[in-house]
Amino acid sequence: MVNFACALQVWSKNPGWRPAYKFYHWSASLLGAVLCVAAMLIMEWVSSVVAILLTIIIAIAIYASPHEDSVGNWGDATEAAKHMAIRRNL
Repeated sequence: MVNFACALQVWSKNPGWRPAYKFYHWSASLLGAVLCVAAMLIMEWVSSVVAILLTIIIAIAIYASPHEDSVGNWGDATEAAKHMAIRRNL
């Protein structure tokens, strides 16, 4: 999840994302995420499928919850991409 989140930060062109490693590239993060899921499935595929399904269910539950009741709505990568497109086109 962390590798995929790092790749999303690059894709959304988040101005707050400043990796300190000078040889960083988003494809390394995406490759790390894919290899992590592959290793998880190879080691114990039943537990991996259960964990992936639970993650999807939790994500759907969070997404479906009313946002106005939340303490702080910090946005997500999709909103960051929209804001970058708006800023770029102004």
